[in-house]
Amino acid sequence: MVRTVTFNTGFDDHFLVDGVTWGGVEKARAFESQPSGKGVFVARRTVACGVPAHAYYLIGEREQAHHVGAVEAAGVVVHPVAVPGRTRHNLTLMMEDRVAAHMVSPGYQLASAAPAETLLRMVVDDARAGDVVTLNGSIPAALPPEALAESVRALAERGARVVSDNQGPYLAAAVGTGVLAAVKPNNEEVTALGDAPDLAGYLWVLAEAGVGLPVITRGADGVAFLDYGEVRLGSCPVAHPRLSVGAGDAFVAGLATGILEDRGALDTVAWASACAAAHVAGADDAAFRAAAERALELFAVRG
Repeated sequence: MVRTVTFNTGFDDHFLVDGVTWGGVEKARAFESQPSGKGVFVARRTVACGVPAHAYYLIGEREQAHHVGAVEAAGVVVHPVAVPGRTRHNLTLMMEDRVAAHMVSPGYQLASAAPAETLLRMVVDDARAGDVVTLNGSIPAALPPEALAESVRALAERGARVVSDNQGPYLAAAVGTGVLAAVKPNNEEVTALGDAPDLAGYLWVLAEAGVGLPVITRGADGVAFLDYGEVRLGSCPVAHPRLSVGAGDAFVAGLATGILEDRGALDTVAWASACAAAHVAGADDAAFRAAAERALELFAVRG
């Protein structure tokens, strides 16, 4: 079972336009609003890979029914915790089947850590040995980093394998537990762990901190990771990129399913890269697994 945890959810509003004139008025050719949140998307892509997923997330009480209903319609089991106020809307402008701009609204401003603590308590209580639990995205400042670290340790004690896709002090706190199965910061986010001479240096920092599978994503340049103590660079080319937003979440879905299936470091990273490539190529949920399997044939590794 894959379980995802998301503290900042929302709706992604996609407008298809012919062009963008700043300060002008443009007509949208199409519009679609989708429930969003990094872990929400990880759960959807996990289900699209044929693996059951439960999504635990905070959601604005006014939009809870609509958001949860749409995520459940994608085959995900949802465990929501309502918070006061409205849920954010993010803006994506699509032009000629590619992203022209993506704008992210501020996340929840919690008056106390109680909703986030409830969320973490729920997933810890539900977790079973062998589960993969992904901790996704930004976290409201009301929750102290050490509270996240305590939950990571509690999950590991229950036999769950924890993947952190967090940032800043929350990434550092999760890594500091010494029990993570994997992490996947990008080449900027990893600097929250302190100074290292290069990406290889950061991979060794992560390995020495006890991370089972250290991975650093490099955007269109692929990933850097450790495999049997060797630094490797992997990439999965996409001939016609359409959608870069969300590629990292698709990667996490592949990472989680690879770890769940005990594929090993190289095969797990290859599958995660293929999932990201399928997303970038524009595959929807129905076509996702087949697209990822085709992309997997193009994965290349060096080092």
